[in-house]
This record gives sequence, structure tokens and C-alpha cells, in this order.
Amino acid sequence: MDMIKVHPALESAQQQKKRKIPWLFIGFATSYVFLFLAVLGIGANLASLREERSNLFVQTPNETIHAQRKDPLYRSEGQLKAYARQWFKTAYTWNSQDPEKKVGVDAYPAKLWAASFAMDLGMREGWLQQVKTRYAQQLPLDAYLTGKQEAVIELTRDPTVQEVEAGLWRVTVVADRAHVKSDGTSQVEAMSVTLTVQAVPHSNAKENDILGLGTGSESLNALIHRWRKEGLKIVLVEAK
Repeated sequence: MDMIKVHPALESAQQQKKRKIPWLFIGFATSYVFLFLAVLGIGANLASLREERSNLFVQTPNETIHAQRKDPLYRSEGQLKAYARQWFKTAYTWNSQDPEKKVGVDAYPAKLWAASFAMDLGMREGWLQQVKTRYAQQLPLDAYLTGKQEAVIELTRDPTVQEVEAGLWRVTVVADRAHVKSDGTSQVEAMSVTLTVQAVPHSNAKENDILGLGTGSESLNALIHRWRKEGLKIVLVEAK
């Protein structure tokens, strides 16, 4: 029986083909490894970029100073005290020099009305009505609107600040409020008001337009705009 002979050249080609297959597989595997490493590198770079965004670098002539970016919920104690003092004096200083403002059918001293815009908008009308009801018997608001008497504030101590949680504080204002009648007689009301104040994003022009707060050119409008730019909102008022 004749043996089938394999031509040496053909045999060499088959052997070469067999030798190339592992190298081709290794080539594909290597490319996947490099791709995987590249993905890891991109992920690390993104994490690094996120870390960079949370830091701030200030270049001076002599050195680079590294500082953390400001916490959006941070408000200094001094800022909170000044805010509470100004709001309190505005809300409770009543006289006929400022034009009355109406909310529905009810009329209020203009400064009291302005102070309500520092609050969560869902509670402002209810709070105005609550103030009116509180003073309805002895010190009705109409007496201040017609000039029969006025209310003058004297803060008797520095406001106190208690942090409840990040971005939320209780600020207590203590004051004497003199109710002076047109005949010169007066009575003094001892007041203690605790404001629960929350840090919020700063207001913008569109929001102010929707609320009808105008451009801030008038004194009370300017005050409201300033409060809203502070990025603070009153979410609870407790008066004693």
C-alpha cells in the first residue's frame, strides 16, 4: 500500500498556521487588557476631577494656598444674628408713616407685610393672620394704621443662635416694645421671639418678578431683596 506523502512545503505551512493561532489569541487578550486599564484610568481621572472641584487653590506671589470650597449650607453666627435683628425690628415696628398693605381683605402695617416675605411662602399669610389675632383685643392693627399709636422696638440683648442641624438654626431675639399712644401714654410689651431659620439657595430675578417684589428700588422692596439674597428662609416663628 502506497503511503500518502505530505509535501514538505505543505506540512510547513500547516505547522506555521498552528503556531500563529495562539499568538493571535494572545494579541486579542492583550488588547482587552489595555482597554480595561484605559477604562480604569479614565475612572480614576474622573474621580480626581471631582476631588479637584471640591477644592479651591489660590495663587499668591509666593505660594499656592489650598482651601476647601465654601459649604452652601454655611452661614456665620454673625450673619444669622444680624438677619434676625433686622427682621425682628422690621416685623414689629408699626406706625402710620408707611402705607398699609393688604393681603386679601385684611390690612397690615407695611413693614409687617414686608417681613412676611422672609418666610416660607406657604406660611406667610397664616402668620400675618396669627399676628393680627394675637393683638386684636388690646393692640388692634387699625390703631397703628390710623396713627392713633405706634410701636417702637428696643432690643435688650444680643440674639442667641442654636444650630439644630446642618443648614438649620433657632435664633432667639429678646426685646422691649413700647406701644405709644397719640396722647403720649404708653405701655411696654416684653417680647421673646424664636425664629427657626433655614439655609436655602439664593433667590433670582425671575422668582422675585413672580412674587411681585419689583426691582428693589423702594426701601421695603430693597430690604426684601437683601433678605432673599442672604439665602435664608424663616420656617417657624415662636412668639412669647
